[in-house]
Amino acid sequence: MIPALYMRVTEHESWMNSLHEKVNELSLKDIMLKESLDVLRRDLEYYQINVSLVEDSWIYIAGVVTSSSGSYEGEILRVNARFVDGTGKLFIATSPKIGIELQSSAENAFKVAQEISNVHLGRFDCMLTVVANRSINVVDGPSAGAAIAILPSLILLGEGPRRDVIITGTLRNH
Repeated sequence: MIPALYMRVTEHESWMNSLHEKVNELSLKDIMLKESLDVLRRDLEYYQINVSLVEDSWIYIAGVVTSSSGSYEGEILRVNARFVDGTGKLFIATSPKIGIELQSSAENAFKVAQEISNVHLGRFDCMLTVVANRSINVVDGPSAGAAIAILPSLILLGEGPRRDVIITGTLRNH
């Protein structure tokens, strides 16, 4: 009788250990899913901001692109800017993909815009989007700095940008 009882207790303990392991696995998966959900929520908030741009908050810039023959050509790009509650950061989305020099130039332009407008942006983030009308191979560089500085400056000053002007120009590190 005791060996049979011992066998049942051992089986029960084994079954309980197996259940305990499954609960631990599910708890870890739950934590991972919650973290993934938080990341997706933050991404969704970011993309909703960039998709719902204010119609007046854009300006044209001239971009340099590589043609199919390998020569350089100009292309008109549209830059959108929007301010949201935040902590003084600049977020950039580009289509087509443009690299590090544009980001560096935009960060410098963001500082210049604060000085021009005399508005400290520690409580706001700037959402900046650079868009081309077609798929192109844009040459990365700092030449959008002047336009990127002008657009947020105008927004902060409550002025609308002119639609009959296209600008390009590099700002020196500020």
